[in-house]
Amino acid sequence: MKQFYSCIDSKIPSPQREQHMIIDSYVCRLGGSVTYSTSEDFVLRDQQKWIFERVARISGIDGVIFFTIDQFFCEMKFNEELIRKFILSGREVHFAREQLSFTSEEQLNSSESKSLFVFFQALSYIRS
Repeated sequence: MKQFYSCIDSKIPSPQREQHMIIDSYVCRLGGSVTYSTSEDFVLRDQQKWIFERVARISGIDGVIFFTIDQFFCEMKFNEELIRKFILSGREVHFAREQLSFTSEEQLNSSESKSLFVFFQALSYIRS
């Protein structure tokens, strides 16, 4: 069974319990379980400086599940490099609300993924 680290979104009005329930439901569909869970520091959310290092220190984690892809928009730019960093370290990246997963560098580099990033970036811009 795969083990995941989950990260809820501290900036949206969705209650934490609801975010955990949505993440847990998605994890079950992936055939895994959440071993560790955290939320982002509200002030540092847009910088994403700590999440990779925190996960890298824990052995046996197969991937990271974020509540939403919106957590990857830092100052109106999509942080694709953080996804790539996780994948190159052998970990999957998932987004529970969108039910979207990245498990390989080939998938991340696909034109379909690039189109999704543009779509979500436009959506994030409209929402702000």
